[in-house]
Amino acid sequence: MQRHPLFLLSVLFCAIVFAAPEEQKHSNSITPELPEGTFSLIFKPANEMPKDTRLEIEIPNLLRNGYFREGEKRIPPRGWAGLGMENAEYTDGLHDGRALRLAPGDFRYVACRQNGLVLIPGEKYRMSGYIRGVNFLGKGTVVVACDNWSNGRGLHYNAKMLESGQWFYFEVVFTPTPSKAGEWEFILYRTPKEQGFVDFDRLILEAINPAVGQKSFNKFYGNKFDENYEKAHKENSLRSGPPAPDYELVWADEFAGDKVDTNKWKVYDLVDYRESRGYIFSPENLQTDGQGNLLMRTTLGKDGVVKQSRLSTTGLHSWTYGYFECRFKLHDCDDLVNPAFWMLPEGQMDAYNPVEYGMEIDIMECPNPSRESLSHTTHWYSYDPEQKKRISFSGGTRPCNVPGLSKGFHTVGFEWTPNEYVFYIDGIESLRMNAETHPITRKNQNLILSFQGGVKKIREIPDFTTEFTVDYVRVYQKKTQQDKTP
Repeated sequence: MQRHPLFLLSVLFCAIVFAAPEEQKHSNSITPELPEGTFSLIFKPANEMPKDTRLEIEIPNLLRNGYFREGEKRIPPRGWAGLGMENAEYTDGLHDGRALRLAPGDFRYVACRQNGLVLIPGEKYRMSGYIRGVNFLGKGTVVVACDNWSNGRGLHYNAKMLESGQWFYFEVVFTPTPSKAGEWEFILYRTPKEQGFVDFDRLILEAINPAVGQKSFNKFYGNKFDENYEKAHKENSLRSGPPAPDYELVWADEFAGDKVDTNKWKVYDLVDYRESRGYIFSPENLQTDGQGNLLMRTTLGKDGVVKQSRLSTTGLHSWTYGYFECRFKLHDCDDLVNPAFWMLPEGQMDAYNPVEYGMEIDIMECPNPSRESLSHTTHWYSYDPEQKKRISFSGGTRPCNVPGLSKGFHTVGFEWTPNEYVFYIDGIESLRMNAETHPITRKNQNLILSFQGGVKKIREIPDFTTEFTVDYVRVYQKKTQQDKTP
């Protein structure tokens, strides 16, 4: 599926550069040339700092679990999203706790990020924490970046700074880069495929002015999905179907026929990426099983071309508002293919006006079934002819840990009203976005099912094949919403 360009190295590295002379690298002196919007940067050995005995709850921290205290083994940590973190783990921290360790990876970067941050433009914030390199060769950033990741303000670190292997304290005071989406992310980043580890401990993001801190918040902090899902699972009260009784079924595919219904779905048959990316979309990888299920496959052909599957309702059916649900069973391979249930607008997006022109709404993506985690994401993008580049903004990614996700059938649902987006997993609310902090589109959108994966790794596995099973896709609307659907 289409993705926005996350953490572009050339852009992030230009945003913040810490290049103190050798004799000053362990000094608490402010860097002589600070980027615009950054007021101070401290980098010095941790043993020059008093021991931090505070609990995370005692400080106005915008980061969730910035101390990595929670006993669970989940990677990424609760409240964080990650990419290229297959070998990430926890290690001994500086303060009788644990630290997060980023190892080298096979992805184009290794990153852990926490989004959903609502900050006040023009106000000062302090980002601080502890960092250590262990036989580390490489470079990276610890930044707060705006919604399209085109600017970031924070610390740029490299192997020379971390060569001693000891813990260092860093602190940056900055004002947020202006954000079109009104949202920012805290990003831990390192380059991949280079030696050694980078450890992070006691990460804090806070407003300098307490009054500003009262207005700043993390949209995902305090989300009770984990507790509510566990309770419903124990009580056997997980459910499917719309969240309110006044929704009516207006469209569905139960996949009961002997083939995909082309009156409901456009089946993609594309060979455009065969040469450039090594994969194609093949109708052969889509079929019904005669038992009411759609089987979506990703396979490796004898010619070395990866065949993948995608279908959508574009040009056939689209909706404005409603409740959209899919029941599915995950694939059986470890983290190589990403099944997704998502929406796109009919027509071209406008990155500067998602309300009128629509957005990509990823109701469900699951690139890591082995971690029993799926995510919800919103983003919108378009090509800007004046800047001659693709412009992209995001409303955030919400990762959710779902016990038992890799076993049996589950449902994901998405409720779209004029004022809110609400996501559900097995009937339990997992994310809510309202019009005050996130654009809510009123453009008609279509539904998409896709099953695409990491071509490079798949091509290393002879006779690779895996399948994603879809039981049904259903669309519900209220009578007042039906009048607005084209």
